[in-house]
Amino acid sequence: MSNRCQWVRLNRSWLFLGAVAVILATTLLAHSGFSDESAQIPETLAALLPDVLCNAQGNRVDDIQQWNKTVRPSLLELFSREAYGRPLPAAPVLAVLVEESQVARGGGAIRRQYRMSVGQGATLREIDVLEYMPHAPSTPPGVFIGINFLGNQSVDPDPEILITRAWLNNTKDGLVVDHRATEASRGAKTNRWPVDTILKSGFGLVTFCYGDVHPDRPDGRAESVLVALGRPAGGELESDEPGAITAWAWGVSHLVDWLFTRKDVDLKRLAVVGHSRLGKTALLAGARDERLAMVVSNNSGSMGAALSKRPVGEDVAAITKNFPHWFAPQLARWAGREQEMPFDQHMLLALTAPRLIYVASAQEDSWADPEGEFLSLLAASPVWQRSGLGGLPASSMPPVDQPLWGRAMGYHIRTGSHDLLPYDWEKFLEFANKNMPTVTTQ
Repeated sequence: MSNRCQWVRLNRSWLFLGAVAVILATTLLAHSGFSDESAQIPETLAALLPDVLCNAQGNRVDDIQQWNKTVRPSLLELFSREAYGRPLPAAPVLAVLVEESQVARGGGAIRRQYRMSVGQGATLREIDVLEYMPHAPSTPPGVFIGINFLGNQSVDPDPEILITRAWLNNTKDGLVVDHRATEASRGAKTNRWPVDTILKSGFGLVTFCYGDVHPDRPDGRAESVLVALGRPAGGELESDEPGAITAWAWGVSHLVDWLFTRKDVDLKRLAVVGHSRLGKTALLAGARDERLAMVVSNNSGSMGAALSKRPVGEDVAAITKNFPHWFAPQLARWAGREQEMPFDQHMLLALTAPRLIYVASAQEDSWADPEGEFLSLLAASPVWQRSGLGGLPASSMPPVDQPLWGRAMGYHIRTGSHDLLPYDWEKFLEFANKNMPTVTTQ
């Protein structure tokens, strides 16, 4: 067999699967830029993906050590240049404990709140961190790092939890008014953060609000950690200037830096989990930070786990028009030209190898293209196979609510819509406890 790179051929029927459902999902047609012509996918586009084992010289690399030395750096460079922007530098860890309870959640947990500082003077930014740890564990727990949308107070109704001071997008239900979280937001997202389940599984939870790191609006740079880290506050930006997703991913790694200063957690059992745009963030954080033993993408969709060369759901034109601040300016130049892009999202997923990766979809979440998310994970499998851990154990998308797990790769599509639910957490935690002992970080 030639070791020259070829395009990865996937079963074309999979690439068309779900097109009818997408077209009929009228609730999604309201999204600007919705790709509603998926039944007319060009055959060449539907059949071809860049080979994830290919190096910059056009040769296939089958040895995992050589892949890590040659292909991995080139893929990181590719995504930095063409999609997410350059990585941000590390910063000194400055964390102050502002609140602690040894009897949280009925005495079964320790709750701590920290305030982390980045920059100084006019560029000072503060990140409020909420932590839950098991009470008196027999061994140090692993930790799931999660980013929340609504503020730490949305995780638990406990009145001692500080309400976020971050700028947030207003909501119709009164949880955010005048871009500030209200008292009504306390405990509003407990379904997304089943703290007791996480603790009983032997993990702690560390979370922060994404708005503390970068406000989720096009002009949010000036109030973000980007300026604290020496990046411009606005104006004409270089094509590879990092955006909000890179900033949020930096926030994850900054928490990892902080956890590495502690002795009360298992540093070989650190995981990151993110939903939707924060699922994209989790994937980028995991690609860049090999200290994370497990990376979880939940309903991350376009420019997350889903393939861009499969024109179903949100496309590059829509996402860069509606959310230009998430990405490097360069990505918008690929709008409508996905078939010409030298990368696709399976290559981002592959950057987690050989660590654990879990991609989760939702049956009614056509905008995120569940089939495209599964196919992306499948196309990334060869890297795990060459690591000796094996890839996905099947090449067909599993039935709803029936997870498909290998030793290091996991996938499920659950009943329901775009959300992060207790069912998802149950599967993430079960997969982590089953497989983390066999896989170590680099």
